[in-house]
Amino acid sequence: MHRSLLFSLAILAVGCSKSEPEVPISNAPEVDQDGVPLVAPDAGVVTAAETVDSERPGEAKAPTIAQLQPQFAWSQSHPFARPSGIKIMFSEAIFGRRSRDVDQTLITVEPQVKGKLQIANPYTLQYNFHDKVPMSTSFTVSLRALKTRWGLLEAGDKPPTAALKTPHFVIFDSSLMTIRNRLVLKLYASARVKSDDIKKYLRITADGLAAQNWKTITTNSHEVHIILPQLYNLANVIAVDVDAGVGMIGGEDKAPAYSQVHNRQHGKKPVRIEGLGAVVDV
Repeated sequence: MHRSLLFSLAILAVGCSKSEPEVPISNAPEVDQDGVPLVAPDAGVVTAAETVDSERPGEAKAPTIAQLQPQFAWSQSHPFARPSGIKIMFSEAIFGRRSRDVDQTLITVEPQVKGKLQIANPYTLQYNFHDKVPMSTSFTVSLRALKTRWGLLEAGDKPPTAALKTPHFVIFDSSLMTIRNRLVLKLYASARVKSDDIKKYLRITADGLAAQNWKTITTNSHEVHIILPQLYNLANVIAVDVDAGVGMIGGEDKAPAYSQVHNRQHGKKPVRIEGLGAVVDV
């Protein structure tokens, strides 16, 4: 009887047991704490096999510079702002995450602009200007050689090349803020403007009345602060109009007309910048 009971319990235990569900194996690349892939991304150019920082990535063949699809763009804080450098972005991680050496990398900029080349991230090379570049000027950028995790890649007779043009000199935005119970209007320009021109061409109205006796302070390379009379703290609508003709310090460029209406209860209305061949709504 005891043997029959033990046999029945054994059968019951087997019948009640459930198989553990299989956990699918993820093929996603491992990432570090910042979300940066630890393996070389596969963009169809080379076979991703090893870690980005590996001395021998294990790919069958190193790509050409053209296959890495370099894209050239300005480094700038705003599409209207004066560029501070040039970015070259690639379709794959071409540098190790700890790479710093760019000695054999060669880019050319015409007209020539002095600067420093550095690795911004595994996908991006950056050339930071030492000098200010002129506005409304065209440049030609070429990538002739590139030191990568595969070694030195040379472009040959037809290096990847791009034509970039610096923006026109414009006043492109404005904002309102309160500092020590005084209303301050901030104008943003592509480059540093002449303060005397701001006083000459700027018109400010508050609820339809012209603001008088305001002070102008140029704070840095592209911002102008206008301290408004205390009476205008109560205004609901402040309109800003800058007539065409404001000059740029250190250049012959003149800014086109600019206007913007700040509704302090419902936000600000669209900007209008004239003189760039058409009216531009920003």
